[in-house]
Parts: sequence; C-alpha cells; structure tokens
Amino acid sequence: MALVKKTKGKSSHALVTFKVAKTEAPSASDVLLLGDFNNWQTNDSSYQMDKKNGSYSKTIELEIGKRYEFRYLSTDKGWFNDHDADAYVPSPYDGVDNSVVDLSSMPEQKKKPVKKTVKKVAKAPVKKVVKKPVAKKPVVKKPVSKAQKDDLKKDRRYRT
Repeated sequence: MALVKKTKGKSSHALVTFKVAKTEAPSASDVLLLGDFNNWQTNDSSYQMDKKNGSYSKTIELEIGKRYEFRYLSTDKGWFNDHDADAYVPSPYDGVDNSVVDLSSMPEQKKKPVKKTVKKVAKAPVKKVVKKPVAKKPVVKKPVSKAQKDDLKKDRRYRT
C-alpha cells in the first residue's frame, strides 16, 4: 500500500493517490476508499478504487493543511487499513484504528505577487509657467458734492 501526495500547481489542494497492491488486498472483490473526505458514505460509488492487474488505486483532491482519517472496505472481506498511512488514530469503534493521511505539514502554495514591469519613458522637460502679477485697477472715486442745508430739509428722514 502507498500514499502518493502531489501538489496541484499553485492551488491550496493536493492530489493524493491511494494504492493497494495485489498482495495486500484481502480478496479480489471491489474495494472502496472511505473517510472524512466523503463522510464515510459506503454508497458513494465515485470512491470505488480502480482495479488493474489485481492492484487498486484511487486519486482524489484534498485540501492542504488538514488531516484525513480513512479506511478501505472490501465488499466481501470488510474493513482494512493502509499499512503505509501517515498515522493511525482510534476510531469510534472499540479496538479499531483508522488510517490517517496528513496534509497539514505540506506547504500551502501561496500565490506569488506578479511583478509589473513598467517601461521607463524619457520625460519631456517641463516648462515652468511664470505668473505675471496682476495689475490692480485704481478705484475710481465719484465726486461727492457737499450737502447743503436745504438738502437736509428736503430729506424726509431728517424731518421732525
């Protein structure tokens, strides 16, 4: 049995290939790959392992940075573990361990910032604009005539 992990480009996921050799399979019947990644659904045929020359394999995409519990299920011989698993943890069933594929130590592929290249263009000399002072226009004063005594009498505001 073997686990092969490959990062998928600059993704936060990895392609994990689960392999069961002909000599490690408990029988020649179909084998299902079940685990946290498919909620242990035995009726999910998309996790049936591909059989070739008596060996089984299945490649699935899993998120990097997590640990996944899994086991194999032979349709006629029952459950069995992967002897090359990254670890084993107790299952909810007394005395039974689950295999673990650990992607928590795989480095996440971080997107590298794209460097933008800027073409330098020679700048034309900038002409300085000199502002000329604005000439102030002289204030034209209107001639004021002196008020006459009679003018004040004519003005209604000053009548008593």
